Amino acid sequence: MSPTLLSGIAAVFYLAAAGEEVRQFLNHQYNQRRFFVALIAIGLVSHWTAAGLALGILEPVWSMSIGVMISLSASMVVVALAYLRIRQPVNLALMPLLTLIALVTSGALYLDQSQSGRNIASSGGIALHIVSSVSAFAILFLAGIQSLLLAWQNYALKSRQIIKARLLPPVTRMERMLFDLIGAGWLILTLSLVSGWVFVDDLFAQHLAHKTLLSVLAWVIFALLLFGRRLYGWRGFTATAWTLSGFAILLVGTLGTKIVLEVILDRY
Repeated sequence: MSPTLLSGIAAVFYLAAAGEEVRQFLNHQYNQRRFFVALIAIGLVSHWTAAGLALGILEPVWSMSIGVMISLSASMVVVALAYLRIRQPVNLALMPLLTLIALVTSGALYLDQSQSGRNIASSGGIALHIVSSVSAFAILFLAGIQSLLLAWQNYALKSRQIIKARLLPPVTRMERMLFDLIGAGWLILTLSLVSGWVFVDDLFAQHLAHKTLLSVLAWVIFALLLFGRRLYGWRGFTATAWTLSGFAILLVGTLGTKIVLEVILDRY
């Protein structure tokens, strides 16, 4: 079965999970999770199988292209979303995100049809670096979305739009979820940077110097945010601004670098 077809199957199950969230919200069945988790699990199996085939994970040399990177990132966002859903009801937040991820999943691997990809030796150390990089990007992406939802909720409360604010969990819980995501993403980003430093032979020869510098800058920003939260109780607009700034830099360093090298400069 082709990777693109498997990606399409995964997208269908993600859309079904989004529909299940809408159904539960309309029927006030916030604590029913089993069917949602089952749909997500089937979607992830199809998603990871597609990404693995496109990556060539059973081959001696892997092909890490833009499409594979986007596809793997999307799958890790789904894992993080499922974790949040298991912890507590966040129906309205999940529905649009799962719909977006379904669209990204179904189309990501089509990018590989015109790009030959970049070959990466399939050593255990490089595999660790790839997985941790993709996971950190996905979790911090979700943190960025969470910070936007929190900012909207704070605005609704300040403008006394109580009904809109109640569409999401309480503010304190939303903040705890945000910093849980940031903390987890920061730790995994740390693992990514350390594994890259240890296992990547020559950052400059492999056109990775600028990606590494931007990733380190993002790491510093998230570290300062966590430090400010613990020491000064940063929250609200401050937390949102720092989160979005850190993720924007990480986005440029991760996907932006690959797009420039592979699409604009045609280098791998």
